[in-house]
Amino acid sequence: MTFWAHPDWSDRSKVIYMVITYCLLVLGYTCVNIPYGTLCGAMTQDIDERAKINTSRSVSAMVAIGIINIITVPLIGKLGSQSAKTGYLLVAIIYGCIFAACHFFCFAKTKEQVIIPEKEKISIKVQLRAVMQNRPYILALIGQVLFGFTLYGRTASIFALLTGISMLCMFFFNVKETPAAFYTLAGITQFFFSGFNTAIYAIIPDCVEYGEWKTGLRNDGFQYAFVSLGNKIGMAIGTALLAALLGKYGYVANQVQNPAVLSIMRHSFTTIPGVLWIVTAIVLFFYRLNKKRYNEIVEDLKKNRVK
Repeated sequence: MTFWAHPDWSDRSKVIYMVITYCLLVLGYTCVNIPYGTLCGAMTQDIDERAKINTSRSVSAMVAIGIINIITVPLIGKLGSQSAKTGYLLVAIIYGCIFAACHFFCFAKTKEQVIIPEKEKISIKVQLRAVMQNRPYILALIGQVLFGFTLYGRTASIFALLTGISMLCMFFFNVKETPAAFYTLAGITQFFFSGFNTAIYAIIPDCVEYGEWKTGLRNDGFQYAFVSLGNKIGMAIGTALLAALLGKYGYVANQVQNPAVLSIMRHSFTTIPGVLWIVTAIVLFFYRLNKKRYNEIVEDLKKNRVK
């Protein structure tokens, strides 16, 4: 629906249609992504196994993104040789079917191994109070909000720092004059970002165990949903600010841009996210839930459940 073009509609109708269908798209994606994100924590409590699962997930995602980036435009041209809107619609249908099939397979072939307390209805107020006592989770949440602007643990902190430094260095190069240096730094940035992306999603299940140990309340879905919300808030604010600045300084679509707009574009992809990545690194440096402490918490939880 989002990619079903209506060129004969008025601009206002197009905007309203875009807003409604995009919100439905994001809502549907969130409904799928939250249980998918919490699945790792339900499959195992072994911190090394979780790291392997999240590494496989992140690497596979990066490979898929790379393939999609390469084939999408040629595929649109092939399927939409007579009409670009037809090409976009057909490609969206193909990708949607693949997305659905992969998720059906995933949920059909995975099994939850972690024994969790019997579910009972818990108010949002109680869950928020429990979350506020979960210091590692709060740090991870702040990291996700900052991560949203730029679009854990000590390892994630290091990757965030290196990502930020790489992006700051990109400011001094450009595609026209120094393409080799620019693309090399872009590749290095993506490499460090991939490491961060792997580490950050391995942290959330660990925070769930810590929260259960600290408060007696296990709320996997709520914590992951809150992190997802933080990430979306960060992306929404970051995108809105960028669009507002571009509009203020005279951005015109499909035209040669003025120096002020070009400067904003350059900073928005180098210095600004670079600084935010460094702030993310500083925040996550204070994450103290290491492997030894985590294993002690898991053992305490197992003893309490036996009792």
